[in-house]
Amino acid sequence: MKYFDYLKNLAIAVIDKCTFIKDTEYGGKLALLYPSGDEKYPSFWMRDCAMMAESGLIENDFFKKYVEIIAEYGQNSDIQIYLKNGLIVPPFAVADHINLNGKPVFFPGTYSDTADQGNGNYGFYPPFCDNYYFILMTYYYILQSSDTKILENNYNNFKLITRLKKAFEGYNVDRNTELCYSLSDKYTVDWGFTDSVKKSGYLLMPSLLRYNAACAMEKLTGEYIYKLTAEKIKKILFLLFLMKKVAGCILQQVFANSMMYGLRHMLYISV
Repeated sequence: MKYFDYLKNLAIAVIDKCTFIKDTEYGGKLALLYPSGDEKYPSFWMRDCAMMAESGLIENDFFKKYVEIIAEYGQNSDIQIYLKNGLIVPPFAVADHINLNGKPVFFPGTYSDTADQGNGNYGFYPPFCDNYYFILMTYYYILQSSDTKILENNYNNFKLITRLKKAFEGYNVDRNTELCYSLSDKYTVDWGFTDSVKKSGYLLMPSLLRYNAACAMEKLTGEYIYKLTAEKIKKILFLLFLMKKVAGCILQQVFANSMMYGLRHMLYISV
């Protein structure tokens, strides 16, 4: 119990250090969770916010506001957007971060919320992880608050539950395996903490997040298709990523580090 209390107090201290009051276009003065305690990243980074919110230490009012910010300002509509330098924002893709002016930035490595959001060094599609973190963040909020009515609220002409379903459909997903994949030429960042690493083929971490999101969607909707999807992902992950070792790439140091994080996450979510 003392270890739990220590970790809880440490988490409270980190969240407090990373909370800043900012003037925003999406809520006036608002307490935002930043990725660091020194204001190094002056934007609303939904991935980091989702991770902190999973702790259960965020008050419901703030938690709800964060979900609503993403739904209202940080998710694309049903129309694909073509940016400069061949970058593509698929329908219902979730932004990497949202600037304080309320405009989404879909790619890492920039604060530009214009049509110029990079040259492909951080991928040609938005990182996979944000779609699934949005789903998980909403799920944890409802689990904590019991506020299921939020799913029927409209945000930019779409109910939240519709936005979650569309986010789960995602992009660059192999429908035979339900795993996320990246092309070698038009690659997709797998998740934010390796956003400068170019990977191709099936990707472990976003596929794990997709598994997690499928389990959450099954609980939120009661629809059996999400359970089937989760089971398919779980069945193939061990065979593909552990038994075959992804064609020996595990020997590469940068891949090995990412792989170990993925393996730890597999244990955390009991895959």
